[in-house]
Amino acid sequence: MKVLLAYKWGRDEEDAMVYEDGSVKWRRDKLVPSDDEAAAIAYAREVASATGGELVAATMGTGDVSWALARGAASAVSAEGLMPESDEGQTASHLAALVEAAGGAELVVVGDAQKSAGVAGAVASKLGLPLVSGVRDFAVHGDAGKLVAHRATPMGVEELEIELPAVVSVAAVDTEKNVPSMKEMLAARKAPVSKIDLADDAAARVSVAAFRAPAPHLAKLFEGEPAQAAERLVATLRADGVL
Repeated sequence: MKVLLAYKWGRDEEDAMVYEDGSVKWRRDKLVPSDDEAAAIAYAREVASATGGELVAATMGTGDVSWALARGAASAVSAEGLMPESDEGQTASHLAALVEAAGGAELVVVGDAQKSAGVAGAVASKLGLPLVSGVRDFAVHGDAGKLVAHRATPMGVEELEIELPAVVSVAAVDTEKNVPSMKEMLAARKAPVSKIDLADDAAARVSVAAFRAPAPHLAKLFEGEPAQAAERLVATLRADGVL
């Protein structure tokens, strides 16, 4: 089974500078991995190994390909000409194009990326695959065409059976424990990496035309004796059409 991990496409929020008009600028263009991506590659590696398949890691822009190679990816591809966008649909277009250029896969794995919650679903839609989001773990189930996964819900932990092909997003339950050593990271930097030249799809871009502060909502305070305050509250609600 071919498993593809799309990783290191998110920015570090600490690098964001938010201005009075609501616009955001970034102090640097460095893309960083998350704990979700560390969990995602661990489970993706296990599935690839269990099925005798290959784990391919794909990243964009300034994402460091050696991060995944040091964690067990058999090969890596990089589209340096693309960077994540403030428009999540555009970021998803980049990732979907990267997956397709890498040859596709039966299983596409991404970090949950709650701060960019719309990306995983949009990637799945563009690839024409179902999405299973926010799982805490997954493994091969029975035949190689299915996975079993677990996901936390308000009611507890649910068990899911996933038919492939599919896109799966992983939500880590802990920080990464088995961090590669410096020796492993340096060795990974020597591994061959395929550079993919993907053009930015300007036709799909959404640009911000303006910023506007939300309309203010004034609060009304009803002072005095409780009975009198309650009467004024009811009268105000009736005047506003609430009652």
